[in-house]
Amino acid sequence: MSTRDQIIESAMRLFSRQGYRATTVAQIEEAAGLSPGSGGMYRHFPSKQAVLEATFEWAEFRLAGPAALDDRLFKIDEPSVALRAIAEISLAAVRNASDFYLMWFRLADDAPNDHKNTIRRLSTAGHDRLASWLEMVARTGTFRPLDDYPAAAAVMLAPLSWFHYSRTLTGATPGGVEETAFLDTWVDTQLRYLAPDRT
Repeated sequence: MSTRDQIIESAMRLFSRQGYRATTVAQIEEAAGLSPGSGGMYRHFPSKQAVLEATFEWAEFRLAGPAALDDRLFKIDEPSVALRAIAEISLAAVRNASDFYLMWFRLADDAPNDHKNTIRRLSTAGHDRLASWLEMVARTGTFRPLDDYPAAAAVMLAPLSWFHYSRTLTGATPGGVEETAFLDTWVDTQLRYLAPDRT
């Protein structure tokens, strides 16, 4: 990992735990493996505010990066494979951007309005892609038509997010369920819900 990314990730963890204002540049440097108080952060960022700004680019790559183009998403004739890919991609995206979201949950009231719009865009990007994908697959007859694709996407993604954050916040998954069993059940549930009416 580059020093720049180490600074960003270390800053996000500190911001999420103790807040933006309470976090010092020296603390960021120390957490990133630099000599605290040496000014090493300034070789990569002009200010602490610039580090905060860089978290958006960091999060966007992890939320809409290469994993979102997984070939399994196009296996419409194998819906269980495609749905498993959605579950794994979505869970990985939540994991990868976890520090970012925990940071912004803490800083939400202090975030400038333009940042709030960016956060909203990042948090809805995966949801909007899933809603469009569901509608596209329904047109092929693989899934049944739905009255509200955005609502269906929200219902599908919510348990994946909670599965991750439950473990992050409490140290345990909901009900102590293993991840493989959770994903298997998630896929089976979606298949039953989305199955076309054959009557």
